[in-house]
Amino acid sequence: LSRASASRRFFSSFPKFEALPSFLSSQPGRIDILRAQSNDIMFNLATEEYIFDHLPIVNPILFLYRNTKTIIIGKHQNPWKECRVQLLDEDGVTLVRRQSGGGCVYQDLGNSVFSFINPIEQFEKVDFKTMNNDILLNALQQGFGIQ
Repeated sequence: LSRASASRRFFSSFPKFEALPSFLSSQPGRIDILRAQSNDIMFNLATEEYIFDHLPIVNPILFLYRNTKTIIIGKHQNPWKECRVQLLDEDGVTLVRRQSGGGCVYQDLGNSVFSFINPIEQFEKVDFKTMNNDILLNALQQGFGIQ
């Protein structure tokens, strides 16, 4: 993973989940931007789950990643109804189930995936459209210098 800092663009790899807290800002009012170096769906989903379940989240986190050829199904979906399971190996496609609900999605390196993870106290009376737009705009401004 790499982290884009709000004050400058800074990317650094780290190999273990234990290093993740060092990539998060303790200064309130910032956006933490984490970008996966891996294109492995299993690693990326595990990282997302680890961030959500184990890290002390002070600021919103924007987690960016891309995956090689993958079909991701929701928690309650039947893979045999959503895709041609028998052809996945032949086509080099990985099938995974995410922890959340939702539909079936195909991803490859042409897709950019982003997850928003927010401090729990921000969930009361949240307008998710406005919040997500604010996170994206702040990330572009702080992390990448785009005005």
